[in-house]
Amino acid sequence: MNLIGKQNIFTPKSLVQLQELITNGQALVLTGAKTSTVLPFDRLEDVSCLDLSCLPKEAKIIDSHLVVTGPVTWAEARALAQSQNFDLMAMPTEESAYVLSGIATSATGELSFGFGAIRDHVVWLEYMNSQGEISKLESSQDLKVELDEVLQEALGEYEKEYSPYSHFKNGPFPRFEKATDLMVGTEGQLGVITKAAFKLRPKKLSDFLFINLPRWQEDYGMHLALFEYAQTRRGDIYSVELMDEASMNYLDKSVRPFEKGDVLFMEVDQDVLEDVYHELSDIQNFHMDQVLMVGHSKAMQMRLQIPRAINERNSRLGIIKKGTDAQVRRDKISLLLDTYKEMAELGIDCILFGHFGDAHLHFNFLPTSEQVHKCDEALVSFYNKIHLLKGSPFAEHGIGLIKQKFMGPFYNEKIKRVFYLLKKKYDPANKFFPMGYFNIKDNQ
Repeated sequence: MNLIGKQNIFTPKSLVQLQELITNGQALVLTGAKTSTVLPFDRLEDVSCLDLSCLPKEAKIIDSHLVVTGPVTWAEARALAQSQNFDLMAMPTEESAYVLSGIATSATGELSFGFGAIRDHVVWLEYMNSQGEISKLESSQDLKVELDEVLQEALGEYEKEYSPYSHFKNGPFPRFEKATDLMVGTEGQLGVITKAAFKLRPKKLSDFLFINLPRWQEDYGMHLALFEYAQTRRGDIYSVELMDEASMNYLDKSVRPFEKGDVLFMEVDQDVLEDVYHELSDIQNFHMDQVLMVGHSKAMQMRLQIPRAINERNSRLGIIKKGTDAQVRRDKISLLLDTYKEMAELGIDCILFGHFGDAHLHFNFLPTSEQVHKCDEALVSFYNKIHLLKGSPFAEHGIGLIKQKFMGPFYNEKIKRVFYLLKKKYDPANKFFPMGYFNIKDNQ
């Protein structure tokens, strides 16, 4: 186990070493592949970081489930599944991230349009608790079964608060229904996930349809027509992604599918591709010469390059990411786009991309250092509007530290009480990520 620099970065190489670090009483922030955009890793000082990247790892298929132990990446998990004629039903854009970290942050990715959020695919998981013991949670088990009367009553009120977000990928606070939900999206505040099993589906062939559209700032009518159509084909269409013209400009001209305009792409089950083509041609004012078929690897490469380019730009300029991760109800998507239009008119470079089919888009400001304060003010106003729309402020990438300042309107006393009681039960010494959102009242 190594100790590196003033950050006190511990890198356990076994579960025994992990247990020793957890039980010695110090507060710990969990890190993995460091792909998160909500933790400023280079600015974490005077804190002990528990780097899980050196733990033993293994991935195998057992009874048609993917069983992952330790720091297995999504790319490794996908390759294993496909080698045995299976496919994952959850796949964040950044495949170098760790699968178990994806549970902790409830990272969902493109495929949630067709197959649901990551919590829907976790069969069971194991985690190390604050006493250094390994516990197992089953998705088939009701969370309330192992809770005392006080927590059950508080959770009943909590569930009423969650109700408006029940159809979202992730609400403003975790969904606590199944036993496994204790670890999904709680960002390592209740324990360290060490192993998990995921549902798989039989491998099927798919194709990507890239569709050229006008710039959304000028006319998003056809965007909405395709959005509505895609809802009728959930399951047959696996993902519906948008990359606006400004996003596409971050790609080399040689790989751009169209010279200008926005690009909407759909991953479609090959068995229904002909039907989808026919149905698209029936959409009023839609022209099939706007459609281009693109191979899987090229499509995913383009989708990945854009957020990476933005992160590299911000890192080069020493600027923390200024972007959104909001999801709204499907009937509110035009209001979301109108809000983004207002933000795009502030005179700051920006791009829009993300999971259009789920009404979940990432608007990213690309500020100079002089424009950062103006971005922060705009984002505060934006998240207040999302709260009024009963939208979810961070539907995919978690809250971490960077996003906590926006969470105030979303957390009432009923929400905070459940956070407090869960911490008291599962991490009474507040060892795990003590500055996380479970303690947001104290932080603010």
